[in-house]
Amino acid sequence: MTQKEAFLKYLELMDFEMLDLIMDDSITYFGATKKVFLEKLKFITSYLDLPEAANSIKVWQHKKHQNIYYIYLKYISRTSKFFIEEEDNKIKKIYTNHRIKNRNDAIRLTSFDLFFMEDEMADFIATDKYLNLSNKCKDAYEELVNDEIHILTSKDISNYLIRHENLFRSVWDQYKISSYRYFTNFYFMLNNDFKKLRHFKEANIALKTFSNSTLPELHDWLVEYYSLAWTKVNSFNISFSKIDFDEKTIQWLFYSNIYFTGEDFFTIIKFDKLYFEQYMLYNNSVS
Repeated sequence: MTQKEAFLKYLELMDFEMLDLIMDDSITYFGATKKVFLEKLKFITSYLDLPEAANSIKVWQHKKHQNIYYIYLKYISRTSKFFIEEEDNKIKKIYTNHRIKNRNDAIRLTSFDLFFMEDEMADFIATDKYLNLSNKCKDAYEELVNDEIHILTSKDISNYLIRHENLFRSVWDQYKISSYRYFTNFYFMLNNDFKKLRHFKEANIALKTFSNSTLPELHDWLVEYYSLAWTKVNSFNISFSKIDFDEKTIQWLFYSNIYFTGEDFFTIIKFDKLYFEQYMLYNNSVS
C-alpha cells in the first residue's frame, strides 16, 4: 500500500492514530500543518458521533483525473474536493483550489468544510496586532457564550453591542481570519435580532388594533401591517428553540446557554404568530 492509498483509507475511516503514523510532518495539508489538519478532522468527527452518522464518511477518486479526490460527510451533506501530488509513491502535497474571494464566500463556509483560513495556514505569521485582536474577540465572545446560563433583556443586549461595537468594526472586514469569526458571527446574529426589537411599539399597536370580525376588517389589518410582518420582524420566531410563556423566557436557537426575556420580545413573537395565522386564514377564506 502506498502512502497515498494509506492516507485515503485511514481518512475515510477517520483513524487518527494511523493517519498520524503515515502522514509526513514536512508537508502541508490544505495549506495547514499536519497537527492543525488532524485537529480539524477530530473537530468535524466530534459532531458525527451519532448512530445515524455511522459510516457516513466517504472518500473517492475523480473518474477522469487521478489526482483529484472528494471527501463526503453524508450525515451533514458536506463535500470537499482536494488534490494529491505524488513523487516516487510519496505524497508531496495535498491541497484544495477553493478560495475565499469575498464575504459571501466566507459566510457559506461552515465548521464542517475541510478548509483553512489565513491564520490556520502553515506560513501564517502572528503579529502583535493579530494576537491582541484575537484575545479581545475571544474575551468578547466568551463573555456570553460559555457554560453559564445568561438571561438577557433588550437593554443587556444593547449594552453588549455598544461595548463591543468598535472591536466588531475593526475585525468585520477581516473575514479570512479564523480567530475573529466566532465573535463576528455571534455579534452579527445578536445585532440582527436586536434590530427587530426596535419595532416593538408598532407590533404592540398591531395587537391592540387587531380585528377579524369581518373579512374586510381583517384584510385592512393585514395590509396595514404587511411591511412589519414581512420585512421588519420577518422570521423573528424561528430564531428561538424554546418559547416559555409561563417563565417568560426564550431560548436562543443559535446558542443554547442564552435566553431572552422582556415584553418587547414576547410582543413581537405574539404579533409574528398572529399575523401569519390570520394571513393563512384570510387566504383560505377568499380562495
